[in-house]
Amino acid sequence: LADVLKLLTEEYEQQTVNLVMLKALLKVFLLKLIQLKEQHFTMQDINEKRIYEFMLLLETNYLEERTAEFYADKLGLSAKRLNQILKDKLNKTGVQLIHDRVILEAKRQIIHSEHTIKEIAYNLGFKDRSYFSRFFKTHEGQTPQDFQLSVKQHVQEYKNTLIN
Repeated sequence: LADVLKLLTEEYEQQTVNLVMLKALLKVFLLKLIQLKEQHFTMQDINEKRIYEFMLLLETNYLEERTAEFYADKLGLSAKRLNQILKDKLNKTGVQLIHDRVILEAKRQIIHSEHTIKEIAYNLGFKDRSYFSRFFKTHEGQTPQDFQLSVKQHVQEYKNTLIN
């Protein structure tokens, strides 16, 4: 992993960056991280395996399913038990993790897509743009529009990169 990271860093710091090479190295790095994480979780106790399974379910269902009950049912647990496990290991409830994932996707779409905030809200399953804006502001402390503006300003200031 360290060797791939070194190659990735070296390629990124080149005078002329080869995006194809960067993407390939990043894929290798991320695949290795996933492999290590899977090995770690499969060697852990039953509750860590449940968290891993919850996270896999979350990744494939967060756009349609936003209740802890859905995930608990898929894992063969009660929602209360799932929340106890998540709270104990991650210090968050199922709904908090679901909301975190929705916010992460919202940010990704705001940064990387050409969609309007209204389209992004719809893509994420919100029927009302204003409800999406309130949801986003509650979790991030700023509206989606303010977040979009701050990202644009950052990219302009740091020459088309999100890194300082």
